[in-house]
Amino acid sequence: MILVLSIILLLLCLLVGGSRGFKAFIVFFVDILFCLLNIFLIGSGFPIIITTFILCIILAYIILYFVNEYNKKTVASFISTVVILIILMFIVYIFISLSHVQGFGVEYIEEIGWCSYSIDLNLVYATISSVIIGLIGSIVDTSTAISTAVYEVYDKNSHLSMQELLKSGHTIGKDVIATVTNTLLFAFLGGFLTLMIWFSYFDYTILQIINNKVFVLQFLSIMFNALGSLLIIPITNLITCFLLTKNNNLFVKKLEDRIESRKY
Repeated sequence: MILVLSIILLLLCLLVGGSRGFKAFIVFFVDILFCLLNIFLIGSGFPIIITTFILCIILAYIILYFVNEYNKKTVASFISTVVILIILMFIVYIFISLSHVQGFGVEYIEEIGWCSYSIDLNLVYATISSVIIGLIGSIVDTSTAISTAVYEVYDKNSHLSMQELLKSGHTIGKDVIATVTNTLLFAFLGGFLTLMIWFSYFDYTILQIINNKVFVLQFLSIMFNALGSLLIIPITNLITCFLLTKNNNLFVKKLEDRIESRKY
């Protein structure tokens, strides 16, 4: 079944995206390998937070530059992703540490009953790692949507000033917000469904639900994803507008020279 679905995915990627669709298909499996590598490195004793951050940066680099190639849009998206990851690392660390949602809830007692509990692993850091890995896709996706839209606006109206382009990007961002937040909500509702059935079957009270470790972690994951997607919209808009309009800037000139050199 997995093989059949993979073939269907490959055919659709080729049909819709052509060569870029094929690259996206390859990146899909590369992402899975990097997630497995992250687990292996953590299990081998590497620093959890640092390892996760580095692997997320590598993943963002591969997703953006391998599929969409090297241009101002991808540079703006990559810089924005790095900035948001740094910000979110601190926010996630604070909230996960204070909420005490690390480890497993009683709902998983049957699944982990046969496992050894003698592991030398900081579960707070492990939980932070899983949350960060879970939000990298949404922020890269949102950042790419904004940078591409702003780029297309400027490409058709190259006379626009940075302030005018920022206003256009702000309008685009407001439209993206509605779709992003709803997409994240429904994506996590699927995971909530079986949990809600469990709560209903065992007659959990409202207080028990909102203080349940599994529920709180799922809820925080939704909030972190939404927060990251919202924060990256103005940051990507600002960086994209700067790179497109500030042609006299030394950094932009070097970037343009590098983009031109990669075309040949």
